[in-house]
Amino acid sequence: MYNLIIADDDVIIRRGLSKNIDWEGHGFDLFGTAGTGKEALMLAESRKPDIVITDIRMPHMDGLELTERLIAKYPDVKVILMTSFEEFEFAQKALKLKVFDYILKPFENETLLDTVNRAAAEYRREKTVRKQIFESMPLLRQLFWEHLISGRFEETELAKESEFLGIDLQAVHFATSVIKIDDYQSPKIRNRFGQEMLKFCVGNIIEEMIGHLDKCYVVHYDGEEIVLLFGSYDVPMTMLHEIHALMEEIRENVEKFLKTTITVGVGPVYERPLSLYQSYTEAKAVLEYRHITGTNQVLIAKDVNLQPEVETISVQGLEKELLVKVRLGMEEPALSIINQLEQEVLDRKFVPLQQLHILGTEIALLLYREFWEWIHTPQMEERFGGFTHFCANLQIMTTSKEIFATIRDFTVELIAEICARRDSHQKQLLNKAFQYIESNYTQEELSLQDVADHVNVSSGYLSAVFKKVGNTLFSDYLLKTRMKMALNLMSREDCKSYEIAYKVGFSNPQYFSVCFKKYTGFSPSEYRSGSSARRLSE
Repeated sequence: MYNLIIADDDVIIRRGLSKNIDWEGHGFDLFGTAGTGKEALMLAESRKPDIVITDIRMPHMDGLELTERLIAKYPDVKVILMTSFEEFEFAQKALKLKVFDYILKPFENETLLDTVNRAAAEYRREKTVRKQIFESMPLLRQLFWEHLISGRFEETELAKESEFLGIDLQAVHFATSVIKIDDYQSPKIRNRFGQEMLKFCVGNIIEEMIGHLDKCYVVHYDGEEIVLLFGSYDVPMTMLHEIHALMEEIRENVEKFLKTTITVGVGPVYERPLSLYQSYTEAKAVLEYRHITGTNQVLIAKDVNLQPEVETISVQGLEKELLVKVRLGMEEPALSIINQLEQEVLDRKFVPLQQLHILGTEIALLLYREFWEWIHTPQMEERFGGFTHFCANLQIMTTSKEIFATIRDFTVELIAEICARRDSHQKQLLNKAFQYIESNYTQEELSLQDVADHVNVSSGYLSAVFKKVGNTLFSDYLLKTRMKMALNLMSREDCKSYEIAYKVGFSNPQYFSVCFKKYTGFSPSEYRSGSSARRLSE
């Protein structure tokens, strides 16, 4: 049931609208009527309405003011205005207030009921959308933070998205901490906790210890990785000192209560929210050297002497080119891009193995996401498995040579699958084109464009398919079709040559004769002679 209010200073109209329409039978609870805007507003405050039907002209508070106040207090309420032709200018103003609709007096009850039903339908749709957004909000916020620390936002996008999600980014300094669970991949830990349970337990300790902080957000990211993002009005040194102390306390509690260890990387402090990406990148870079600096400690980026590279090796910048080459079936250029990435790894003095795993996963995700329908075949899955299985295999590889060899093999198989599928599609396309030509060859002006329009491709693409798959030209196939039908008609004595020409798409009999002789080696009259026919058959 939808809560409904009717407001009109004419008591006869109010009574008529209340009594003459079976509101309850149509799913509406008419819980009150009002003779003034003030009365209607009081009714609305006592019981929130879903739909309000109001006249524009009423004493004390007119329909326009009532609409403005209702929408300000209840943004989702649907207001329907009743007006006369003389008040059309007022109705236009009301529409600017985002009223649902207006109807002109006098009107039939069916007209009003139809308008109210439409308002109810829109109210229902909007309520569903609001519910979906509310239920999705935790996930949307998680995705927001993931996009922020991966550098996917522009300044204007960041402000708009954060406002929509209710995220407060007001601060003067920003920094991140990246937490790695040291034994996350350990079989012993898997048996005792399970990876997700372990991460959940660590997350609980973190949440309890940051609960008092106003601007600290937790992002569960990248499997074993938990990222904390901080905003503060303190000076950078004070902020960094407080983060360090907090991370040490978290580390000690994880070891004490969970009997496992974590290593924390703390990134530099920056002045812009967008710089959280850079702080995150540097914090993560510190952790790439855990095998050198040691685990179960808090590492500050600026204090680590190794000075890790801020830039990471990524397929970004090459991803569009790689996808184009794969989609076009260009094996060598696609492999050249992968080889370029491998050479970049070899040219670096030191690239952590984990980063190679990430790079391999990034390429795999790119290909799986873009070419899912080609990859999801028995042949591909038998060799490489699904996305999760493929990435899991990459994670256990210990050399860049092995990782890139696997990616190359996968790319080669994928391109082969795409080419095979495209060849099949092109054959079907060509067969449709052949059928159309064989059904329409009598049209003198039949063109390549006509056939292309019929099969829904460009004329240039269809011409290429004729050459590649059919090993012929459109004009040759059309001529061949016409000549075959002409030869068939030649066997009928009652058909003259000029008649045959017209029947197979030639308006000029002389030109038909030229084409016929070019195709058969004989003129129409020669072909019809018995001796010529025998020579042709021989």
